[in-house]
Amino acid sequence: MDLTSATSAKAWAGVAVLGGVVAMGLRDRVAGLGFLTHRFGVTSDRNLALAGAALYARSGELYMKHLSSGGAALGAFALCVAALKTNGAA
Repeated sequence: MDLTSATSAKAWAGVAVLGGVVAMGLRDRVAGLGFLTHRFGVTSDRNLALAGAALYARSGELYMKHLSSGGAALGAFALCVAALKTNGAA
């Protein structure tokens, strides 16, 4: 599998996960945010930095979902850059 195919596969996996999260949130917003371990007061602050999981860790709450999603986003970005470089687009 070349980097372009790997990038596409990772992007579609992200679409599937995000679609599931959106569907869950559409059915019941509070339950959806609860599944994601989001708190209403922290959610907007969390989006300001990739290390937003530190907000949850400091308050003693679950943070691995947030940390792993940030790591997955960084991995997808690195894969996209590598694919662009090998294809000569960057």
